Amino acid sequence: MPILEIKHLETSFLTKKQRLDAIRDVSLRVEEKEVLGIVGESGSGKSVTMKSVMGILPSNGVIRAGEILFEGQSLLKINDQDKRALLGNEISMIFQDPMTSLNPLKTVGYHIEEILLRHRKVDKSTAHKLAKQVLDIVEIPNAEKRLTQYPHEFSGGMRQRVMIGMALANEPKLLIADEPTTALDVTIQSQILALIKKRQHQNNMAVVLITHDLSVVYNMCDRIIVMYGGKIMEEGLREEIFDSPYKHPYTKALMLSIPNITDDEKKRLVPIEGVAPTLEDLPEGCPFAPRCSQAMDICREMPGETLFSDTHKIYCHFAGGESTDEQ
Repeated sequence: MPILEIKHLETSFLTKKQRLDAIRDVSLRVEEKEVLGIVGESGSGKSVTMKSVMGILPSNGVIRAGEILFEGQSLLKINDQDKRALLGNEISMIFQDPMTSLNPLKTVGYHIEEILLRHRKVDKSTAHKLAKQVLDIVEIPNAEKRLTQYPHEFSGGMRQRVMIGMALANEPKLLIADEPTTALDVTIQSQILALIKKRQHQNNMAVVLITHDLSVVYNMCDRIIVMYGGKIMEEGLREEIFDSPYKHPYTKALMLSIPNITDDEKKRLVPIEGVAPTLEDLPEGCPFAPRCSQAMDICREMPGETLFSDTHKIYCHFAGGESTDEQ
């Protein structure tokens, strides 16, 4: 049994004028102890998918169809009390911007201790000791002093470490990291990712890493999902995504747009022409068709699933391989 399973998820945002479909028939699995990477440009549906799991959609967001199962238990059918017991305890999430996720009027110690008091049912003295241990785990020096300080007294990298500490405080089985290195310099990015990977190994937890950076998922992830326009374009093991000659045109375009520092030959980066579609203007059929150099009339219909192995699948009319009837 996978630790997390999403089946045919459909998430929309309701406005006064129309319904905007952000997630369209997305199905995925997260196995125990694995690191799953979800990549794609901004607006592809990565964060909305995981916010649907966490139940933290905006007020106009609604899950219209599908199932979300955590260890076989439906997160859409359990009562609020049981769901609160799961979230922040067995399932935790690191958000993109720690400055907007931390209350500037509360100390760092307050943030961590609140999580411990809510889920572990310990007294304040024990929570304070555990909070100090949390800062030690995420390698923040002078933990006792730091617990009394406020978020603005921390650098961006240190605030992100606090967020990671809060997410790890109760040793979750599943950690969702939503762009955890956004706006950090390269050196700090590397430290943050190494910290997540270290704790993943030590706690045997599963991790979902949301990012737009393919170089990050190459170094971090066991399996990768490529999303675009609220749909999955390709899914496979890391080696299948990067080394297989069979790739979705969108995956190829993403790879061509990032530098390869191991290549001796100088090559110009190839940008992806056009812009990602907005929710108000999603194309019919394959969402990448308007920007795809291979697009033809048939792309006005959404392609079905094409299998290259038990773990590698592509949604493209020109993928080759073994087609199925699933969409």
